[in-house]
Amino acid sequence: MGFIARPLGGVVFGHIGDRYGRRASLVWTLLIMGFATFGIGLLPTYDRVGLWAPAALVALRLLQGVASGGEWGGGVLMISESAPPEKRGYYAAWSQLGVGGGFVLSSAAFLAVQALPHEQFISWGWRLPFLASILIFAIGVYIRRSLPESREFESAEKAGTTSHMPVLEAIRRYPKEILMAMGLHVAENGGARLHLPRVLARLRQVRRHSQLDDAHRRHACDGDRNGGDARMGQALGPHRSQARLH
Repeated sequence: MGFIARPLGGVVFGHIGDRYGRRASLVWTLLIMGFATFGIGLLPTYDRVGLWAPAALVALRLLQGVASGGEWGGGVLMISESAPPEKRGYYAAWSQLGVGGGFVLSSAAFLAVQALPHEQFISWGWRLPFLASILIFAIGVYIRRSLPESREFESAEKAGTTSHMPVLEAIRRYPKEILMAMGLHVAENGGARLHLPRVLARLRQVRRHSQLDDAHRRHACDGDRNGGDARMGQALGPHRSQARLH
């Protein structure tokens, strides 16, 4: 559901960014993402509200998708328009690096809460990373509200060259470039989304095999210990009880 909503977010916040400024668009995307993520941590259970629980989860995932669709493009645009012309590619790449950093932080957060007993994690522990995210979003909104607007947007606004319908104008003037960008992103994003679940599944498989190996080693040690006790008992014979007392 989040992926389905991303193109809508790109269109909506692309329009907002071209009409009202890059900073305004990025503040709104972060507010929506923060609200939806924190809201997932507050969701009622199916036992309490029935089908309203999964319906609310789907709605919040749609909001996350809309925010993500506007967030990525807006972030790259803000950085590239504010960077020196000769280093635009270098600085804009840091926005994509943040995606990988987000995966690492979210995985670390869930790894930490999985240290709880399984029953507690299933009952309420899974909510903690979602609720704790409000701190990150609050810091992010504060930083974005203090950012200056990009130089290129300010120049276009002063010159009166901003468009009233920027999405339609972009489609009319740059259809080839839009299709090319879509194709490149399908290859890059599609490959990443196929690879990440495979990595997670592989890590889960390795962890399970490690747990089985530990269980087999414990079983083997118990067998050796029990066998050793039996052999010692046979060797001691009638002195067995006296040996135990000593």
